[in-house]
Order: sequence, then structure tokens, then C-alpha cells
Amino acid sequence: MTTYTLTNQPDGFRLAGVVDIHNANEVWREGSKLLKSVTQTIPPYSRVIGDLSGLQSSHSVTLAVLLQWYRQLAQAGYQLQLVQVPERLQAIMRASNLAEQLTT
Repeated sequence: MTTYTLTNQPDGFRLAGVVDIHNANEVWREGSKLLKSVTQTIPPYSRVIGDLSGLQSSHSVTLAVLLQWYRQLAQAGYQLQLVQVPERLQAIMRASNLAEQLTT
């Protein structure tokens, strides 16, 4: 079984552990709920910071979850900014031409 933690931070969230094909839907649903609460506490049009420093694995499905959160936040008028992105996930993001969009 794969494990992860998703915690609320003052200006966003921290995702740690493993996100893979086995738990991606669960992570996405939990994160979607968390982001709704985060956007209630910060001003509109703010950046929501996603700290990935504790992420232990990086797969394309991890990026798919992050992209869904990115779209959810954009529709609500917020910007997702990922920080402490593991090198492997950065490589996947670069290959998908998404690195600049998600980290700046």
C-alpha cells in the first residue's frame, strides 16, 4: 500500500510520501477539498504554495494530480506555485513543457 500525507499550510499545502497509480484519485480528492479550504483563508488572486519537499516518488500520475489542482485553482482565480520540487518530477515537468508554468 502506498502512503502519503497532505497537510494544510498557511499559504497552501505540503504533499509528502508517495503518489502513484494506486492512490492518485484519493490524493486528488483530498487535495481538492483542502484547496477549497485554503482559498477561504487567503485573498483572491493569490499564489497557493505547494511544498513538495517530502515527496518520495515522482510519476506522470503525480503530475496529473498537480495539474488538476492547478486547473481548480485557476478557475477560482488563484495561481498554484510548486516549491521544493524533486528532480525527477522537475524532469517530467520539463518534458511536458510545464515546469515554468507550475514553479514560477
